[in-house]
Amino acid sequence: KITKISPALKEELEKFTDLKKLSMIACDLRSLDNFPNLVSLEIIELADNKIKGDELSKLPNLTNLKVLTLSSNLVNSAQDLKSLVRFNKNI
Repeated sequence: KITKISPALKEELEKFTDLKKLSMIACDLRSLDNFPNLVSLEIIELADNKIKGDELSKLPNLTNLKVLTLSSNLVNSAQDLKSLVRFNKNI
């Protein structure tokens, strides 16, 4: 289980510069610190983790993002999703 993304893991993931989909489902992920900045990403699957709403602001500005799956996390209100408005032009 991966509760957070270490700087070393971030560095490894960022080597996949053409990656279109990143799935981290049911990893026990709690933090989005060090989330890789992969501008080619179109799909991020983060379902079934323990991510709180305030963590969503730590996602980098991924200009090609089309799908973000957050079901079964600790996002409790629409207010928690406010930081995702910046992706609205893509989705």
